[in-house]
Amino acid sequence: MTNAAAELQPLVTRIVAETLCLETDEVTPEARFFADLDGESIDLLDLQFRIEKDLHRAMDLNDTFGSRIELDQTGEVTPASLEWLRRTYPFLAVDALERPITSERLKDLLTVGTIAEFAALAASRPA
Repeated sequence: MTNAAAELQPLVTRIVAETLCLETDEVTPEARFFADLDGESIDLLDLQFRIEKDLHRAMDLNDTFGSRIELDQTGEVTPASLEWLRRTYPFLAVDALERPITSERLKDLLTVGTIAEFAALAASRPA
């Protein structure tokens, strides 16, 4: 985890807990937003809004896990999209995902720790 993300981790943990009505001790950096914490797409939008409000910076998780990802005819994420993720977000453990890599499996990359990394990226951009 980068230093900037580590500094934002308590804020992200608190906001994830509030968004999902959890206790903060249930929200660890390794916890997957969807699979472990039972977050849903609408919760992710709410979480993004809350983080943006606290940081006063835009953060677009949908770009990462939706609109920028291309699938092939079998429903797997294309090699070009995987390479884009690796290059753009080196903190995402793309190569650790079980094959075949589908858009559903990509959701496993969204942990509380990676949300802190996204928040750190947003915070580093000019207002």
